[in-house]
Amino acid sequence: VYSQILSALSPSNVSTGDPAFVLTVSGSDFANGDVVTWGGADRPTTFFSSSRLDAAIGSGDLTVGKTVTIAVRNPSGGLSNTIVFTVKNPRPSLSSLTPTAATGGGTGLTMTLLGSNFVSNTSALWNGESRATTYVSPTEVRASLLAQDLAAGGDLEVSIGIPAPAGG
Repeated sequence: VYSQILSALSPSNVSTGDPAFVLTVSGSDFANGDVVTWGGADRPTTFFSSSRLDAAIGSGDLTVGKTVTIAVRNPSGGLSNTIVFTVKNPRPSLSSLTPTAATGGGTGLTMTLLGSNFVSNTSALWNGESRATTYVSPTEVRASLLAQDLAAGGDLEVSIGIPAPAGG
């Protein structure tokens, strides 16, 4: 029987792309040798007291927005209850795109979108529909438009989408 109980995490969330950090796990009945798990994977853990453990969380764990279950595993393999930790995607901002116009009826083309807070799972949206998107950097993505996207003339909306958690 596992008696350790998790009650709080500090911080309770971070943002995609944040640097490595120390996650403080509060609870009860912790013992030396207990290990904090991040989505089921052990993280380097420091025992402070029966009510506090610290775990090293690397920047590689923060590359995309997600929710992660945090638990404590004792040396016998028993797991505590879990608490959900959130890695939030930032809200993106689109500042420009190239080209800004294309001839209707043409072949497909690649559009470069510039802005801020782009993450690896950013999507370029063409009239609200996702298009194949290549992440270049936090300030640039490229979208592949199809020939049918350019078949009709008119003003069309281009935007950026970043999935939950957070994002926008």
